[in-house]
Amino acid sequence: MVYQSSTRKKLKRSKRKQHHPALKAKIALEALKGAETIGELANRFGGHLTMIHQ
Repeated sequence: MVYQSSTRKKLKRSKRKQHHPALKAKIALEALKGAETIGELANRFGGHLTMIHQ
């Protein structure tokens, strides 16, 4: 659990973003084409560089 140091109240954790498999496949195919850089793909699809690079 995450606690705030001064008041010791519980803080809510945000959930991780889940991406639909079809979107993952589309991003992977775009990355394999090589027409855009990984950074450009990350900006276009709203992901992080490591998500696309892996």
